[in-house]
Amino acid sequence: SETKIIKNIGQISNTSLPGYEFISQPTLSQAGGVGLYIRNNTEFHIREDLSCMMQEFESLWIEIHCNPAKNIICGVLYRHPNRKLETFNNYLFSAVNKISKENKYCAFMGDFNINLLNVENCSFSEDFVNTLGSYYFLPQILQPTRITDHTATLIDNIFLSSTEHYPISGNIVHDITDHLPNFLIINKLASAPKNLKFYKRDYSKLNEHDLLQMITT
Repeated sequence: SETKIIKNIGQISNTSLPGYEFISQPTLSQAGGVGLYIRNNTEFHIREDLSCMMQEFESLWIEIHCNPAKNIICGVLYRHPNRKLETFNNYLFSAVNKISKENKYCAFMGDFNINLLNVENCSFSEDFVNTLGSYYFLPQILQPTRITDHTATLIDNIFLSSTEHYPISGNIVHDITDHLPNFLIINKLASAPKNLKFYKRDYSKLNEHDLLQMITT
């Protein structure tokens, strides 16, 4: 996230990493830009219908082919600070709504510049978390990711839509940048054991009128 690879301008640094292919979504400004390293021999295609480059943010999505198992959709995003949060939220919610209808595993990550430690005091941040949660996208990073001598904010994250796996996630405490690196490890993207029970709320027969009457009486 924030590669600073600018549209129509050549890269100023070598991005090669042995054993991996690098793809990127450039930025229109001096900051931003996103990229993904994908292990060689991984069959994938770029999701042009989801990827986007705007003044407010950049996003890059790929779909990894996992035949005969479910395909995996992965995304990386960067939202420029002090830009319209509403524009970013509308885009992201449209994207996850589309992804949720495809019945595929999905994980996306990035620097969102939305402090999840301040959700109660920011309506846009609250909408961000609640809407993603309604599509079963849950944040995997729960501790501050940018720490200074007077602030601690959680503005970088990884969201995963699967409730069938037991991922390991967290921050790596290293001062290589002013943001702590995040990680998410999923040992095997396969279905959960058959004897594992999942409990979900079934709203298919919800009567809103009866529910509201019950609450108000």
